[in-house]
Amino acid sequence: MPPSRRRVLATAGIAVGALSGCLSGDDPEPRAPLVTALVPRNFHDEPHRFELTVSRDGERVHESSHELDGAAERSWTEDSVEGPWGDAPGALDIEVVVDGGEAHEHSYTQETRDCFAFGPTVEADGSYNPWIAVGYECGE
Repeated sequence: MPPSRRRVLATAGIAVGALSGCLSGDDPEPRAPLVTALVPRNFHDEPHRFELTVSRDGERVHESSHELDGAAERSWTEDSVEGPWGDAPGALDIEVVVDGGEAHEHSYTQETRDCFAFGPTVEADGSYNPWIAVGYECGE
C-alpha cells in the first residue's frame, strides 16, 4: 500500500518539528535517546527484508522483521513500528540487516540524539541509508 499524502507531508515536516518541542532546551535534565518509531523504507524496485533489533544498555528490547515490496509503481514502500523502547538514560543500539546481508550497527547516547524516528532505507539504487528524523512525535 503506498503511503498516504498525510504520511508524506508529516515525514517532510519532521525537520521543522525538531526546532520546537523535544529539542527546545526547556528540559533541565538531558533525556536518554528516545526512538519513537522504526520506519523501514524501500525506494528500490526490488522487494527487501529488514531485520531490526533495538538494544538499550546491552539488553535487547525489540526485534522485528519487515518484508517490503518493491517501489516500482510508487515512490516507496514502508512499514512502521511504534516505540518507545525504554526512557531511562543509557546507550541505545539499533542493528539493521537487509536481506540477510551485513549488519549495520547504529549507536546513540543522550548526547547524540533526543527524540527521533529511525528509518533504515534501501535507496532507489539499492544502497543502504540510515535515515533519522529528530523531533519525531516526541509528544511531551
